[in-house]
Amino acid sequence: MPATLRCRPPAVLALLLAIVALAATIPPAQAEFGLSDAGRQIRIGVLHHDLNGYGGSEDSKDVTVELRGAPLSGAVWQALLSPRPHIGANINNSGDTSSLYAGFTWMVDFGRNFYASADFGGAIHNGKLETNEPNRAALGSRLLFREALELGVRLGDDWRIGIRIDHISNGDLAAENDGITNLGVVLSRQF
Repeated sequence: MPATLRCRPPAVLALLLAIVALAATIPPAQAEFGLSDAGRQIRIGVLHHDLNGYGGSEDSKDVTVELRGAPLSGAVWQALLSPRPHIGANINNSGDTSSLYAGFTWMVDFGRNFYASADFGGAIHNGKLETNEPNRAALGSRLLFREALELGVRLGDDWRIGIRIDHISNGDLAAENDGITNLGVVLSRQF
């Protein structure tokens, strides 16, 4: 039987908050990977967990916490439309699947008040790889792809609120691939 990753929400939240605190102390001259003073974001939200419910349905709620860096600079990153690096977690409140994720975010502004973003990256989770339980998703692989789309509005210079849908799955690279799709509201503050 494969080993499972044990995810304790308070420990994960404490780790993410420590990462955020460390990132906030990086001086601009030493900042790398887009974590400069301009454009970093701390994000927190609530998601409805597992909308798709293929195979098993983990119908519960997640708290999401994320740190986004500033747009990456340099010729290679500009050729890739200057994505922002991100790291975060979807922490489930009912003992269902929680995940840690990282990747890149592309953002587009629509006028002064509206924005859209798209994420692509990977995730690691503590859910079931295979299961016959009707209330659990069989994800097939410990490492998964993660994609997200968000539409939102600015609430002043530093605050944003958006509706986000995110999805984790193995892209049919394993025999089991129920995947999990979450939908919810995310509040972010730029610092």
